[in-house]
Amino acid sequence: MLDHSRSLVEQLVALDLPPVTHIAALTHTQRHYAELARIIVPHGHIALIDDHDFFDAVPLKAKSVSLHWEMVFTRALFKTPDMIEQHHILNRLAQLLDQGLIRCTLNEVFSPFNADSLRRAHERVEQGGLPGKVVVARDAQAIASL
Repeated sequence: MLDHSRSLVEQLVALDLPPVTHIAALTHTQRHYAELARIIVPHGHIALIDDHDFFDAVPLKAKSVSLHWEMVFTRALFKTPDMIEQHHILNRLAQLLDQGLIRCTLNEVFSPFNADSLRRAHERVEQGGLPGKVVVARDAQAIASL
């Protein structure tokens, strides 16, 4: 995993990593798009989940890069024939969590659920550089087991 706050190209070179064949762009894709287009190999794959008012895929054409959009509610919104897959995916995710193979991305909890906690949580997110999620909870103890 690379640090999105620094040059992706420089990190790839410094870490002597193999060519990038797959990219999961999970947030702020537009901000990093020029570097993503530069580091992906020909016939590579980029998956996106964030929303864009406009997205110019032309920089990917010369490399024949496949662009994959993912939205968690597509099956339900369009009542696709494979809707049961969402159930299977969530069950598999639960298994991986139970096995400790993946973990919750929770980083900080602000409590109690009030205006001050909301303000402090928002300030923390605005600072940037936060790995994981921030939660404002009615009861911090209820969240502690995550």
